[in-house]
Amino acid sequence: MITMSFSGFILWALLLLLAFLFRNGWNAWGIYLLIALFLLIPFYWFNF
Repeated sequence: MITMSFSGFILWALLLLLAFLFRNGWNAWGIYLLIALFLLIPFYWFNF
């Protein structure tokens, strides 16, 4: 069973590696914000 801290570390490592694939840092920030919004919408939608 994978714990939340281990899966958080894997997510952090993947996002860190993803940042080096972009030539422009603003593109990476845009992708990160879109991912965060995409994951937060169901959280707020189902908690009200």
